[in-house]
Amino acid sequence: MTERLRRIFSSPEFAVALFGFLLHFVWEFWQVPYYADMPDISHWQGVRICTMATIGDVVIVVTAFLAARQATGSRRWIPEKDRRGMVVFVLTGLGITIAAEWVFTDLLGRWAYADGMPVIPVLGTGLTPFLQWLILPFGIVLLCRPFLRGLHHDVP
Repeated sequence: MTERLRRIFSSPEFAVALFGFLLHFVWEFWQVPYYADMPDISHWQGVRICTMATIGDVVIVVTAFLAARQATGSRRWIPEKDRRGMVVFVLTGLGITIAAEWVFTDLLGRWAYADGMPVIPVLGTGLTPFLQWLILPFGIVLLCRPFLRGLHHDVP
């Protein structure tokens, strides 16, 4: 493996993107019944929609990681267990998710919640995307820590 590929695959950004993809992909399928019309579409259309949503989730994950890196001054805030990094990671992801849900449900009408989706008063955000960003960041970090600690790399 070339040095450049080794550096990419051992970077914290790659780790959060990888584990973020895996966890969010499962979550997207789990919450299908809470979105209008999703249970009634074809299998492959559902897979496509959930995959695209997961790619969007990964963009949020990496953005939240970069915000935490900025707040802590280190790309190593995950293996170093920096609490400030974790708070910024969760709050950034939650803020982006709340804004995105509002834009895509209310402004653009790209998707709608099913009747069974509990909605958070005042925010208007569905409970499952809100919980997604209260729960999954901790899973991502827990998976990333041993992965990043087990690699020999110089990450400033």
